[in-house]
Amino acid sequence: MKRRTMSRDARIGIVNRGEPAMRFIRAVKEYNAEHGTELSTVAFFVAEEGEALFTKEADYAVPFSDVPAGESKAATPYLNHEQLLAGLQQASCSAVWPGWGFVSE
Repeated sequence: MKRRTMSRDARIGIVNRGEPAMRFIRAVKEYNAEHGTELSTVAFFVAEEGEALFTKEADYAVPFSDVPAGESKAATPYLNHEQLLAGLQQASCSAVWPGWGFVSE
C-alpha cells in the first residue's frame, strides 16, 4: 500500500463544531508554529453558528447554506455525507477532521 502524505500547506476541513473544533484549530496552529508548516483550517457551519468562536478562529469558514445539499434527507448538514463531501471539495480540502461524537460515528 502506498503511503499518502499531506502537503505542508494543506487545507483541513472541520466537520465538527464548538469546543472540539476549537481544540483542533488550536492544535493546528501549534503544529504550524512548531514544524514550520502552513496547514489551514476550514470550518463548516450552520447559520446559527455564524458568529461562533470556531467559525471566527478557523482560517476559512464555509456556511452549509453555500453547499448543495443533494438528495439527502438528513436532519442536519453535519450528517449529510453528500453535502459534507461537496463542501470539502468546494473548499479545496485535502483532509478532513470529524472530531468526536455523532459526526465521527
